[in-house]
Amino acid sequence: MEEMQEIRKARTILNSYNFMGYQALGLGPTDLQLGVETLQDLEKEARFPFLCANLVDKATKKPLFRPCIVVEVSGLRIGLYSVMMSEMNETYSKRVIPNAELLDPEKVTRELVPELKKSSDLVIALSHLNVDANERILSSNPGIDALVDPLARAGTKAIWVSENEYCVPINGTPLLRIDGQGSRLGLFEMYFDKGAKKFSAYLGHDVPLEPHIMRHPELIRLVEEYEHGRTLPYTIDFDPAKVRLSEEFLGEETCATCHQEQYEYWKGTKHAHAFASLEKDGSQARGDCIGCHSFGYGVTFADTKSVGKFKEVQCESCHGSKPGHAESPKTVRLGAAPEENCWGCHNRDYTQKLFDHAASREKTGCPKIKG
Repeated sequence: MEEMQEIRKARTILNSYNFMGYQALGLGPTDLQLGVETLQDLEKEARFPFLCANLVDKATKKPLFRPCIVVEVSGLRIGLYSVMMSEMNETYSKRVIPNAELLDPEKVTRELVPELKKSSDLVIALSHLNVDANERILSSNPGIDALVDPLARAGTKAIWVSENEYCVPINGTPLLRIDGQGSRLGLFEMYFDKGAKKFSAYLGHDVPLEPHIMRHPELIRLVEEYEHGRTLPYTIDFDPAKVRLSEEFLGEETCATCHQEQYEYWKGTKHAHAFASLEKDGSQARGDCIGCHSFGYGVTFADTKSVGKFKEVQCESCHGSKPGHAESPKTVRLGAAPEENCWGCHNRDYTQKLFDHAASREKTGCPKIKG
């Protein structure tokens, strides 16, 4: 029963990766806990390859997963490869890979990178090795342009990453890390001179996810199905190369049809003019600003120039969204706005100001609905 739950969890995560348009996954030791065959079966459901260059069949010495892949992004060929640490617990190793073995990841890297470089403009390593091994790899393999590092020591990954560890240059090559609890997303920005295939500058940083990034309805459904003991089959006709936006949100105009008093009150608050404040200084196209000055950036709209009806901080920004509310308001209720929805934008990391929730609630809280 426990194994079934673990497989359901894996399938839920895989479905979410499919939904988000992942292009590759670098395998680590914990991915093997249900065995190689289970992992190979799961890969058949993925819309992207599982990568591992140094996990091979004992008899044939052939890789059990693809060693590398070249993906094209805006005309740029990016080579991705992955290696797994070979210092695996012996008991665990005998259980999960009885018919396989792990080759020396540093040796495999030395052989693979020059070949991958021939077909790539940039090479990025997805390396599940300890910190010291990754630092050696970057010091001895100039063909690698960036390396994603789990910040592991003695096989154990750090839970939290400190501010100065997100992006560390090793001999001029960025080594990238992110927290291990899923609370933050790591971003690696590359800046290119016109016509160049190599970046002239870069920036590695983090973005807090909860509660700062709006939850997507379809991903919420995936999680709910898992919690109910099921997994949803993945939508077959979804094109991962295209942004998947949701059409389930009501918008302030729909809310106004039933809640005119609250709508008129809202129009007098700063929330109703949040987007206009960006337009005053020309910041309305900035992705790092628009998320808190509109409704559902990345979920309701993806192009900052196409915000349309989702301008301003709207009703659903605070109350959340339930698509069936308009048709059945008495059975599908929204309820009061939870405080956590406020902290998504009104936090010191973004505003550099203290936020008094109680005082602000008095200024923005709409009149109570009668009845």
